[in-house]
Amino acid sequence: ISAFGANLQEVHNFLVSSEPTESLRERQTRERRASIHAAAVDLVFDHGLDEVTVARIAEAAEVSTRTFFNYFPTKEMAIVGLTTSDDIAAALQRFIEDFEPRRERLVEDLSFTIRAAFEFLLPRSANKQKLRAIQARHPHLGMLSMETKRHYSEQIITGIRRRIERRGITFADDDTAARATRMLAQLCSIPLEHAFASARFDTE
Repeated sequence: ISAFGANLQEVHNFLVSSEPTESLRERQTRERRASIHAAAVDLVFDHGLDEVTVARIAEAAEVSTRTFFNYFPTKEMAIVGLTTSDDIAAALQRFIEDFEPRRERLVEDLSFTIRAAFEFLLPRSANKQKLRAIQARHPHLGMLSMETKRHYSEQIITGIRRRIERRGITFADDDTAARATRMLAQLCSIPLEHAFASARFDTE
């Protein structure tokens, strides 16, 4: 890792102050997903899980039920703000491999890329405190969130390895590549977590 040395505090500062670039269509998609997620969280917090239907969430988010299902397969997935899809997984890997601009220092580059990958996947929660309260009432939603994140963490690891290899960095064997990639991803998540906590994901 020392061979890739970077100032993590500097990376943290960059992450807090900058936004990943995105097209108008990508922004609209992200915002609609976030709107559905926020509506689901607000409704379930106020009325309870059993009382909230997909139709009520769609109405609160000002979308059709058909549009709802374009983003989330169930109301539970809308609450946690995540969903699994082979198409999304493949798109995520491509996104990580091709994310621009590429930074000169590897750790800085991967930190930006991982942050952008989670922006690609995760909507902004309207109220983190409400979401945590809901998950405390319904532990299966917390488990659902963890399982979905775990699913995509493997996609992110795969994309990162390909991104590293495209820089001309080679590994002795697959086992070494897997360990090094996972270690780099964990290292680069440190400033990412601090950036998210201190920037716009902290809504308390």
